[in-house]
Amino acid sequence: MLLKGNVGHDTWWKNIAEMGTPIIDCKGDKCTVTFFWRDPEGNEESSSTSAVYIEVNCITDHHKSEPETLTRVTGTDVWYWQTELLSDWHGTYQFIPVTSDYLPLLIRVIGTSYNIQQMKQNHRQWWRSILPFSVADPFNILSPKYCIWGQSRSHLYLPNAEYHNIWKIWDASETAQTLPYKNNRSLLASLQWKSQLLGNERTVWVFETQNSHSDLQSDKPLVLLLDGEIWAEYMPIFSALQQLTEESKLAPAFYVFVNNTSPSNRQVDFGCNSSFWQAIKDELLLDVNQRFNHRVSLKKRAVVGQSLGGLAAMYAGLSGLGMFSHVLCQSGSFWWPDSSLMSQWMKADKSVKEDAWLTTEVLNSNIANVNTHIVMQVGDQEKRLLALNHHFFKSLVKTHHKVSFTEYCGGHDQICWREGLVYFLLQYLTVPTLIANKRTTIL
Repeated sequence: MLLKGNVGHDTWWKNIAEMGTPIIDCKGDKCTVTFFWRDPEGNEESSSTSAVYIEVNCITDHHKSEPETLTRVTGTDVWYWQTELLSDWHGTYQFIPVTSDYLPLLIRVIGTSYNIQQMKQNHRQWWRSILPFSVADPFNILSPKYCIWGQSRSHLYLPNAEYHNIWKIWDASETAQTLPYKNNRSLLASLQWKSQLLGNERTVWVFETQNSHSDLQSDKPLVLLLDGEIWAEYMPIFSALQQLTEESKLAPAFYVFVNNTSPSNRQVDFGCNSSFWQAIKDELLLDVNQRFNHRVSLKKRAVVGQSLGGLAAMYAGLSGLGMFSHVLCQSGSFWWPDSSLMSQWMKADKSVKEDAWLTTEVLNSNIANVNTHIVMQVGDQEKRLLALNHHFFKSLVKTHHKVSFTEYCGGHDQICWREGLVYFLLQYLTVPTLIANKRTTIL
């Protein structure tokens, strides 16, 4: 019905803007989702836009030779794309409008004389070349607009997806989401960690949440978040943490956001690197405790990581350093250090599959910490990681670790991770034992 009548007229677009996009029509546990993009240059005769690609996290496949594109309604400025999703799906999407200079045809023609691997490399380079053209959906009325993350992408929560109220408040903010909730009971410090053990320097943010009863409280829990720049700058979560604390839903705590020095160093630091974690223990955490007058708990400390950072968090929690009582591992990269294992474990057959390094170490009891409380989360759309995470979870259960496993409806996505982070904190910062939440949890 939306593509009939005065499609593309100002009144039609006004109606679309009032409804908000994408348009969702649900029947049972499935929803038809229709995305719209308005060409600022008008119809096909006046516009330089030759294609509008859409990237829906872990739903569309940009590895295909012809990624998903919106369709233009002839003679109008309307582009649209439709798909079907489960009613509890949540995640990220973005539009990528390009001119004819950036169409993939030339890349494919140049690559035809090469082998398949070279063609894949050409395609990967082309995809990366158009990513800077990514734009958010201006008609998405729920997605955050005032943070770096929200400038090039939008989020979508279908009706049955978990959408914590704190994120609804955060997303609706009409001010720049860069500073913590303004009051006199929170403290944010940015420091430069100059590591002698690692021979480098990086930014670290330390945020102390407080409520009216916790001023100068001692023995506060600590939460260390890897890929700290994401949570501190791209999607700053300070105000959400402080508000939950003021509402007495989270206990007051210290949050340490550890930045990466570079993408290449991230691969080194997060690759089950004992030197990195020794430096965290002997340098960073000691410095943080001293800065806050030794008020940081020595027993209640959590580490949080996603993707390769999830692998690193798991390694830190299981290692013999004894730094952390709790681990949140989201979408862990349990293929490391051999990325070909992802293809192996994607196969549904019963063929014998190789164990990655950390899995082998756990199964052989070379690395273990049965006193650590471990929470694993992974999306059911993460085809490259789902089976690997299931297998690692079973390895932990087999070796008598304290672990819970949650599979959510979504992908390898910051939006999904922020939901899981809040549910983890609501457990960790209220009671010392794991509590099952309403998510699909396997124990």
